[in-house]
Amino acid sequence: MSILIHGLEQQRQSIVRCARSAAPGRPVTTTTTLDELTARAAEQQLAFVDGQDAAPVLEILRSTQSRARVVLIDRKVETHVLRLAIASARVVGVLACDSGHPAPWEINYITRRVVSTTDPIPWVSDMVPWGSTNISWTPKTTRDLRRIVEQIEGMAKTLGCERRESTTVSTAAHELLMNAMYDAPVDDSGKPIYALQRSREIELPDHMAPRFRFTLGSDYLGLDASDPFGRLPRNRFFEGVLRGHLNMIGAEAPLLDTSHGGAGLGLHTLYSSGTILRAELHPLKRTHVSWMLRRHGTEGPSTRSLYFAPVKVTE
Repeated sequence: MSILIHGLEQQRQSIVRCARSAAPGRPVTTTTTLDELTARAAEQQLAFVDGQDAAPVLEILRSTQSRARVVLIDRKVETHVLRLAIASARVVGVLACDSGHPAPWEINYITRRVVSTTDPIPWVSDMVPWGSTNISWTPKTTRDLRRIVEQIEGMAKTLGCERRESTTVSTAAHELLMNAMYDAPVDDSGKPIYALQRSREIELPDHMAPRFRFTLGSDYLGLDASDPFGRLPRNRFFEGVLRGHLNMIGAEAPLLDTSHGGAGLGLHTLYSSGTILRAELHPLKRTHVSWMLRRHGTEGPSTRSLYFAPVKVTE
């Protein structure tokens, strides 16, 4: 199985280099026309595609019964691209980079997640440059949740973050913890336990408690929340992000699905406030959600990316 780059003339060579380093020995091919893509579609495992070509490329992959996962790349996230991501389960990432070039580590990350799905789910600290500060918790009570949020804001300030960054990361921590502690837990029948009671004080048993980590690197602030339930639906993830995107651009957003508590609201808040939002799902076993924010004043591409991986293509 191969890795394909379609279009993306400006970014093509850097993506080729990153894909080859992330998946040694895998053939990496490039196409510039839809006819070339049609001829090679069936043999692809992963395709990096210009967001402007998303609709015809996804149709070709569907019609040729290709199993390829797709990462859509453009200068900014467009509404039609997010709608395509909702409609097609093969889309595992949407990467926007107004500098024209995506961050190499992001290409490496999503390439490895698609071609090496048995690798452990990485934490933010596994993906940022060496030298980051990492603090972990296993919260069980509402009091733990509040304490962690306060600690994160205080630590961010102490470690040199600007006030705005410190407030943003503490708000994101609150959203991630609410999702992991209130929205994720279900009983033996799969019924949500606390999702519709988000103002209630709770105490989770050990086997329901999430793992939570704060990472502070030279370029990024990062948060990870990992719960032991594995029940974040792919559509809820992308629909929450779409709502956040529509709110950001001042467009009318669809009605928020509150049937499973506030997870949809939390997702679009996380997307709106951060640089990268990532979810990985081991169905009925684990949901891992990461939020990252590029620190003010750091050099490099200005991006807003989202990933949901790995995903089994069923269309």
